[in-house]
Amino acid sequence: MSTLQKTNGSHTENLRETIQCILEHLIPKDEEAEETNYHKRIRTLIEEDVKTEDDRHFTAEEIKQTIKSIYHKKAS
Repeated sequence: MSTLQKTNGSHTENLRETIQCILEHLIPKDEEAEETNYHKRIRTLIEEDVKTEDDRHFTAEEIKQTIKSIYHKKAS
């Protein structure tokens, strides 16, 4: 089994530690205390509802027709 070097210099000892090490590297923690002004603006923007004049609810028939129009045997 391959091992990874952790941030403290030691190496992973099992699959669980290896996966945890990979996840910690690829998915950073979302710490509000450490974010920049840029990140704070983004956080504010995504928390606000976006409303436009064109917003409306879909009818059940529109949803059914859209689902029927999807080619179900295609991955993308």
